[in-house]
Amino acid sequence: MARLDSPSLVVSFTGPPPGSVVLLRAGGRLVHRGTAASRGPAAPGWSTVPALGIGDSRAAAINFVAGWFGSPFDAVNVGRMGQERLTWGIWGFAGTRLARCLSRWKARAPESYGELLTSTGIDVAPGPDGSTPVLVLGTATIPTARGRRAERVISADPRFVTALARAGRDAEGQLAQIASIAADVLEPTLAIPAGVAGSAPRLGDLIRSPRGLSVLLYLDLKLGRATVHRIARTVIPGRPRPADERGWLDHAVAQLTMSGRSLGAHNVMRIVSSPEFERG
Repeated sequence: MARLDSPSLVVSFTGPPPGSVVLLRAGGRLVHRGTAASRGPAAPGWSTVPALGIGDSRAAAINFVAGWFGSPFDAVNVGRMGQERLTWGIWGFAGTRLARCLSRWKARAPESYGELLTSTGIDVAPGPDGSTPVLVLGTATIPTARGRRAERVISADPRFVTALARAGRDAEGQLAQIASIAADVLEPTLAIPAGVAGSAPRLGDLIRSPRGLSVLLYLDLKLGRATVHRIARTVIPGRPRPADERGWLDHAVAQLTMSGRSLGAHNVMRIVSSPEFERG
C-alpha cells in the first residue's frame, strides 16, 4: 500500500488479475468510488443477462437505470442517508440486500466467491432466523463479527474494502448484483398493490415495458420503496385511478411534484422520454 499526500490510499494486488484500487479516507471510513462502470468494457455483456432468467424487458430496465443513476460495480461506500451502512456495487447494496447479493453469488459461483471474499475473511452466514443471511467476518461457522459490527470493521480496514472492490470487478460478482436487483428490488416492487383495496391490481399488472420498469427501479434506488408505496396508494382528487402503465407513470410524476420531489418528477419524465427504449 502506498499513502499519498492527499486523503487517498493506493492498494495494489498481484491478482489474478493484477491491479490496484484507490481508496478515499472519509470520516474514519474508507471508500472506493468505483471504476467498473455498468456500461463499460469492465462490465458483463448485457446481452447475456436474460440467460439469468430475468427476461429481456427487466434486463433492459436494470441496464438503463444502473447506467444512468447507479454506481460502478466495484463501488464500496458508507451510506449517508439515515443509518450509516456499508454499501457495495451498482445499487448500493446494504444490510440484508448486501448479504443476499453475496449469498446469491456464493451459491452460483462458489469458486470465485471463495477466492475473492472467503479467503480474505468476508463471508455470509444464516441470520438469527436461520434463513435471512447476514454479513460476517471470519468464517460462516466461526464468525468474529456479524452484521453491523462486521460492516464497521470492513469499512475501516483497507484490506477488506479492497477485497470488496476487487469482488465488484469479477464477472460472477457483477452478475450476482444484476440478479439481486431483479429478485430483491424489482420483484417486491411489482408486487405492490396499485391502490388500497384488496382487489386492486399489482403494479406488475400495469407496468411491464422497459420504460415503466425503469421508472420503478429509479424510484426504489433514489427515493426508496416507501415512496413507491405512497404513490401507488394515493388518490389525486378529481383524477381517476391509473388503469394502465402510461396513466400510472403520469400519476407518479403528479404525486412527486405535489409532494415537493421536483427532481424525482423531472427524472421520471427523463426516463419516459428517453430514445434508448425506441432502439431494440
